[in-house]
Amino acid sequence: GGEPGQGHRMVRSKEWKYILTGVNEEGLFNEKEDPYEMHNLAGSEEYRGVLNRMRGYMAEWMDRVGDGHERPPGAPIDDK
Repeated sequence: GGEPGQGHRMVRSKEWKYILTGVNEEGLFNEKEDPYEMHNLAGSEEYRGVLNRMRGYMAEWMDRVGDGHERPPGAPIDDK
């Protein structure tokens, strides 16, 4: 999703990949069960806990590198 040049962001764990597009569309993929990323689980209530954890990792990374883009939906805002 999104337009060219909008800047996608991505964080990974051993099992999961979370993608945030430049227009705040989200992708959540289980890299072990779905290595070709055919099934976006970001909208699935069953994976809400995983999604929130990955959002937190993304927000932490964005704060660490000084990324000024809007934080993932529901992620805490760091006002340092």
